Amino acid sequence: MERDLLVSYFPIEGLAGIDRIVGVLQDITDRKRAEEALQNERAFTESIIESLPDIFYVMDRRGQQLRWNKNFEKIVGYSRE
Repeated sequence: MERDLLVSYFPIEGLAGIDRIVGVLQDITDRKRAEEALQNERAFTESIIESLPDIFYVMDRRGQQLRWNKNFEKIVGYSRE
């Protein structure tokens, strides 16, 4: 199985300069898989929202719009920018 590793090196200075280097090896495979799953979920959700034939939007409790689709932009004239 392929693993994702994060390697970090830190110089340790002594009286005459760098005495040694300490390395840390971290297995970040699970984190990378979780990030990829989240990206896939976002892409899937985005494709569903954008393919809706009607307008779609989400607002927070203060009434601020958080998310909308392209049909909403066409009708009300708002832009994501």
